[in-house]
Amino acid sequence: MKHLVIGYLGSVGERHYRLLQKAGEEVIGIDKPSVNPETMYIPSYNDFDMVWVCTPEEFKKGYVEGALAQGKKVFVEKPYGIQHEGQIWVACNYRFHPAVKVLKDNLDRVGKILYSRMHFSHYLPYQRENWQEYMKDTNIIMDAGWHFVDLALWLFGKGYEYNNRICHIKELNIKDICRINLWHEIDCETFIDLDYLRRDKSWGIEVVGTEGTLYLLSQYKIRPIITVDFIKDREDATYTLYMATDKPDEMYRNQLNYLLKEDWKSNIAEALEVMKICG
Repeated sequence: MKHLVIGYLGSVGERHYRLLQKAGEEVIGIDKPSVNPETMYIPSYNDFDMVWVCTPEEFKKGYVEGALAQGKKVFVEKPYGIQHEGQIWVACNYRFHPAVKVLKDNLDRVGKILYSRMHFSHYLPYQRENWQEYMKDTNIIMDAGWHFVDLALWLFGKGYEYNNRICHIKELNIKDICRINLWHEIDCETFIDLDYLRRDKSWGIEVVGTEGTLYLLSQYKIRPIITVDFIKDREDATYTLYMATDKPDEMYRNQLNYLLKEDWKSNIAEALEVMKICG
C-alpha cells in the first residue's frame, strides 16, 4: 500500500509516519497545513491507497472529505465527530494496548460487572513541548478523556453521561482536571478521573464484579522511565495475568497492523458516540 500522512511533523503524525516506514510501507509525508489549506500543494489522492490526517481540528474535515470522495481509506486523529460514508478509522490506540486486550479477554472472570474506575494523570508540560499551542482549542475531556470514554464504551457497551465536573486551574489556563460518570445499558457504571497535574504519569482501569476484581495499572515513577503494566484477578487469591515492560510504540503498532489488513471496518459510528459524551 502507498500512504500519505498529512501533518507528519507533528508528534503523533511523526509516529505514524515512522511506523509505516518500519512496516515496509511506501509513505509520503507533508508538513502541517498552512492557514489556508487550499494554497498548499497536496499530491493527488489518486496516488495513494490510504490517507492519514494528523492535522489540527480546523483542517481535518476538508482533507477527510477529499480523500473519501476519491474512494480512499482514511485514518484521522481524534477528536473527530463528523459523519462520513466510507472506510474511515478514528484513532483509538488504547484499544490496542496489550494489557487492555488481556483485561477485555478476562472480563468474564469477575462475574457480573458492577462498576469500573478509570484514571489518567500526567503533568501536561511533561507530555509535549508545545502544550500551550496544542491545548488552545481543546481541553482534557477532548484530549485524554476521548481515549477513556472510548475504552468504557468498547469494554462495557453503550453508555450515557449523567454527571460531569470540571475544575479550571488558572496557572495552566485550561480545563485540566475532571470526572466523567457513565451509566451503561448492561447496568453498570464507569467513573473516569482525569488530570494534567500529576508529575509521574499514571493510568489504569479497575473492573469490580460479583466474583472478583480486575486491575490494570501503568505507572511512571520518574522521567524517563520504564512502565510496568499488570492486571490482577482477585478471587480467593491474587493472580497475575499480565506483566510486561511497556513499549511506547506497541499499541500504535498494533493499531497500524490492524489497519494494514484489507477487511477493517469503519468505526465512525463509535466515534460519534464518544463525541456525544466528550463534546
